[in-house]
Amino acid sequence: MEGKGPASTSEKDVAVGGDVGDTLEIQRFLWNLSSIGLKSERLENIWPSKLGVSRQQWMLLLALLELNEGGGATIAQIADALSVNPSFIAAQSKALAKLGFLVRQPDSVSANSALSLSARFQELFHSLSLRRARLYSSVFTGTDIGELNTMLVELDGKLEKALTSVEMGADR
Repeated sequence: MEGKGPASTSEKDVAVGGDVGDTLEIQRFLWNLSSIGLKSERLENIWPSKLGVSRQQWMLLLALLELNEGGGATIAQIADALSVNPSFIAAQSKALAKLGFLVRQPDSVSANSALSLSARFQELFHSLSLRRARLYSSVFTGTDIGELNTMLVELDGKLEKALTSVEMGADR
């Protein structure tokens, strides 16, 4: 039954690796990557929900955590770090300030106000960070993360080239 289902043999299968087994293993690998991506995304969405914030607000808080050295960051600095419109940061920062996660302070350098993380958020974040570290430690015990990351970065580059090739029609 040529052309039916994943076990069929075709010219494309032969061109890829020479046999259907390799093609099926590649497909399984890609499915596993998709599954891992979906589960890690779901897991990463849990942390902001524990604080009652959206994923976008969580990213704003994480960006501010990175930029927070020296007394905070301006809305423009946070927007630049996240590649979003400053008006989005302004609106979200007001909501986060109402939750007690941000503090607005006059910036000593410019007329803009600086945003900084509140002691309340820092305490909650520390607690979540410990839980997150324990969880990921148990998940990745026995895994060489550095080697795995190197392999995935290499694969990402190859997939990017393949994507470009297919989009340009050069794969025919």
